[in-house]
Amino acid sequence: MTDIADLSDIAADLDWLDYEAETRAHDAVVARRDLGRLAGLIEWLAGVQGQFPIREISRPRLVLVASDHEIAGTGVSTLSPDDTARTIAAIASGDAPLSDFAARSGTGIRVEELAADSSVIAAIQRGAAIADAEIDAGTDLIIVGNIGAGSTTTAAAAISILADVEPIKVIGRGGSGIDDTAWMHKVSAVRDARRRGRPAGAIRSDCSPR
Repeated sequence: MTDIADLSDIAADLDWLDYEAETRAHDAVVARRDLGRLAGLIEWLAGVQGQFPIREISRPRLVLVASDHEIAGTGVSTLSPDDTARTIAAIASGDAPLSDFAARSGTGIRVEELAADSSVIAAIQRGAAIADAEIDAGTDLIIVGNIGAGSTTTAAAAISILADVEPIKVIGRGGSGIDDTAWMHKVSAVRDARRRGRPAGAIRSDCSPR
């Protein structure tokens, strides 16, 4: 129960989006049907920055969390730990397609390796520390990604529990391209995790906008 209380404290410290700025952005872009999904991103960024027009992004940063989870061995992923190590090495050397894309867009990349046995609380606390460090360094847009066998299953479980969303709505095919049988197994794994993590759902009542 201590972990649940700690997580609630972390959630309570979050700043919520500026509704007035979002509304101004929405009113300005709603008529621009040519913007497509970009319109939603403009609204979100206005809410984050608390102003509209939005400020130009000057230091975007991609933070990749790399971690394999033992659940990958149960058939929810076609990846092996070797795939994760090779991907990290390719990114570090600049040979990965992602490295080229980041260079072309002027986005820095930060890879953070996380132990597979880290608790959810420890992982969230480390993530908060990374975000704080990036913000202190002048980063004004943090893009979060993940690398690792079984990582999308564990992420889906956390999202399903904390957001109270049914497993089927937060589970895709994953980066490894699983088949129908593996997908159904993945749904079952997240469903089981929801049962074990049900007490964490209580923190949602502490996460309403202030």
